[in-house]
Amino acid sequence: MVVISKRKLIEFYEHEPRAKEPLLKWYYETELSDWKNLNEIKQTFNSVDYVGND
Repeated sequence: MVVISKRKLIEFYEHEPRAKEPLLKWYYETELSDWKNLNEIKQTFNSVDYVGND
């Protein structure tokens, strides 16, 4: 999976320091992933859902 803007995460946790650790954990898990479909993502993040028209 490709994360488009890590900068936005950094900007957010600079104002909300408690969010830094969870956001970085999510970022690195996501960057290292090789998911093929939503079911594979749900194995890592069980509350995930599609957003948009797909």
